[in-house]
Amino acid sequence: MLVTTMTGCALVFCVGSGVEIFGIAVLIVAMCLISMAIFAGLFVNISSLPSWLQWLQYLSLFRYSLNTLTINELTGLIFCDSVSNSSSPENCMTGEQYMDKQGIDYSTWGLWQNQMALGIMALSLMTLAYIQLRIVPRYK
Repeated sequence: MLVTTMTGCALVFCVGSGVEIFGIAVLIVAMCLISMAIFAGLFVNISSLPSWLQWLQYLSLFRYSLNTLTINELTGLIFCDSVSNSSSPENCMTGEQYMDKQGIDYSTWGLWQNQMALGIMALSLMTLAYIQLRIVPRYK
C-alpha cells in the first residue's frame, strides 16, 4: 500500500509540475486515474479486451497494486460454495485457482515483480517531475 501511495503521489507531482493551471492538472490526473482503473482488471477481465488494448494494463498502477494484494490475501485459502450446504471438492476453489483464472503470477517472484513495477513507475514519475521543475524559469 505504501508503494502504491508513493506511485500515486509521483503521478500527481509529475502532472502538477508540468501544468500551470490547477483545474487542468486535476482534470488530467483524474483522467489518468480513471483510465488506469479501467485497465487494472478489476472492472473488466483483461483477457476479454481486444488485443490492441491489452497493452494498456502495463501502464496501470492499480493493476500492480491489485495483483500484489490478491497474491497476499488469497494464497493458501480455499473458498467453498455455501449455497449447496456441502464442502465437496467440486464446489470449492483455491485462491491459487482463482489467480490462475485471472492470469496472476502468484509465485514469490510474481509478488516482487509487481512491487518493483510500482517502484520503477514512482521513480520515473518523480524523475520527470524533477526535470520539469528544473526547466521552470525562476522569478527574481
